[in-house]
Amino acid sequence: MNMNTKLLILLGIVLIINSCSSNKRNPLSAYNFMMTEYTPAEQQDILKRSGYSGIALVVNNDGDLFALDDHINTLGMKQGDFHLTAVLTGLEITADSIKPSTFFLEKLFRRLEKTKAIFWPIVEKGTTDIRVSEAFTQLAELASKYSVPIVLYPHDKTYMETASHALKVIKMTGRKDLMLSFHLCHELRAGNGSTMSKTIQEVSPYIALASINGADIKMQADSIAGWDDAIKPLYSGTYNTQNYLDELVKSGYRGPIVLHTWGIKEKPFETYLFRSSQIYSQMLKKSLK
Repeated sequence: MNMNTKLLILLGIVLIINSCSSNKRNPLSAYNFMMTEYTPAEQQDILKRSGYSGIALVVNNDGDLFALDDHINTLGMKQGDFHLTAVLTGLEITADSIKPSTFFLEKLFRRLEKTKAIFWPIVEKGTTDIRVSEAFTQLAELASKYSVPIVLYPHDKTYMETASHALKVIKMTGRKDLMLSFHLCHELRAGNGSTMSKTIQEVSPYIALASINGADIKMQADSIAGWDDAIKPLYSGTYNTQNYLDELVKSGYRGPIVLHTWGIKEKPFETYLFRSSQIYSQMLKKSLK
């Protein structure tokens, strides 16, 4: 069995573990954005009590690694009743280097190997498709040593803004162990609101993570002003998020859904999280009918 096959099997195990943790398809995790006032143990306790099976974190430097260790060492993660779904890392890929360094990434991968979490990289601007495909070929080889799945993260105002672009890069590598994530907010920012269904079907065999949130149909002219057009509570916004979830489910995607919480101002935040998980459960039931 070659390493690509082993990683594909591992990715399947990751999705199964997350599904089993909530006893249903498409279990709900959450970014820990807007939760930094709480300790890792408190964040996990709030999310677990609110109906979430896992958490997604940002890790860009050694300081973030310490916070990651605090999450990994909580009782809930050690016992396996709460999961580290994914770790986001921003990558700067230049003509001759990858930042953060492969030394740092190897430290991160050692930690992710213990948790079965997904490495979720965002690529900054200032590179090319060829160079990105070369870099991810290299990173996939490194990650394979630790059986860590890599899922490319398309993000507004970065090098890969859409799932379609991420898929193009993945295909250039020729690898079978690279996947991508799908984000309502970033596809909307890219102007793909009216073609969401088509795009989901196009990339569906490669989707290994997806995020969800409320949003407006029309994006504000100046996205620098904030994210309150593309990332809203599930119970607000003019875009039909139910249709978005329907399309994901219809495409055959069974893995985790991550609630996008960037910039959410709802208070108290615990109430927002609980209400969101209840609404998501109702939405998922409709999608599965």
